[in-house]
Amino acid sequence: MARVHEIVTQRLAMRPLQYSDADAISTLIADWDIVSMLARAPWPYGASDARHYVSQAVDWPWEFAVVTKGDMPRLIGVASVTGHLGYWLGRPFWGHGYMTEAAGALIDTYFANTGGPKIISGVFVDNPASQKVLLKLGFRETGRSQQMCRARGEEVEHINMSLFRADWTAVRST
Repeated sequence: MARVHEIVTQRLAMRPLQYSDADAISTLIADWDIVSMLARAPWPYGASDARHYVSQAVDWPWEFAVVTKGDMPRLIGVASVTGHLGYWLGRPFWGHGYMTEAAGALIDTYFANTGGPKIISGVFVDNPASQKVLLKLGFRETGRSQQMCRARGEEVEHINMSLFRADWTAVRST
């Protein structure tokens, strides 16, 4: 399967991460309200964490920088899918539907380019905004579990969710 080099939506462009993204990532994600909702991100999150992450992620085919379109494109978050959908968005960009738009386009592209029958995802129970994004995209709860949150240093109740290809097709046709 060939690597997807760009996914374009009405307001956004998604492209593979680049080494030059580390500074923007470090600035945006160094926010407790973001990091505390992610399983693997450390706290505090610093520039060296961003450089380490980007040095690995540049080779992951389904890991994308979410960037605004226009004359002055700006990285606003990250979205990925490797059978598991994950994402985060910088605080200044919350509440504008950006992640629903980006994740929807990513799911479209993933299902169009892979034979995967479903995508899994999930959220910590105290993250209703992210749960709302997943529900809008057609994900359904499949159970609950405890998942370690590195930043919090503890296990947190996690809502496990799945999106089947057939359900995605139905969501997109409405």
